[in-house]
Amino acid sequence: MRNFPRLVLIAVTILMGSAVIAQQPAAQTPAAQGFTPVGSILEIMLGIVDPTADFLFESVSVVITESGSKETQPRTEEEWLAVRNNALILAEAGNLLKIARPVGPGRSIKGIEFEPPGPDDLSPAQIEVLLKQNRTPFNNFAQKLTDAALVALRAADNRSVEGLYEAGDVIDQACESCHMVYWYPPKPASAATGRKP
Repeated sequence: MRNFPRLVLIAVTILMGSAVIAQQPAAQTPAAQGFTPVGSILEIMLGIVDPTADFLFESVSVVITESGSKETQPRTEEEWLAVRNNALILAEAGNLLKIARPVGPGRSIKGIEFEPPGPDDLSPAQIEVLLKQNRTPFNNFAQKLTDAALVALRAADNRSVEGLYEAGDVIDQACESCHMVYWYPPKPASAATGRKP
């Protein structure tokens, strides 16, 4: 009977530990979640994000020349639907980027020439290291891309030219904030000046 309190304490500790472990989200691979990633992050950026964002940026503009101004905006139902479709694709691209996948394709792709990183750019291998250390910030940026695209989607649904201008700014900010961390991060002041910290 002397051991009974100790056995109860051990049993309660095991139960509480099991409960804590059960509450922790399990790290699942894309395959375990039912996803089969096909493209790399770079392929998604070049094949989906860039063209759809460019379409949205170019859907509204005002060009002023010597002969006057030319305004571009969706006018027909077909044009508004094209804007909506591109906004939807861009919003879903944010979800695709949240699925763990390689940064670069790892092989050459016929017809696509990937631009090598510039002197201030991170290489795909360096980006991979950042993502392995902590993927949460990248996923937060991907969500900001989706949120920004939803501004364009609402603008298209409301047939709002002003909303498309706003969406362009929000999309640009979402892209740039991610690029400043994962593509061309600013150099520390000591590196820029050549001085040691």
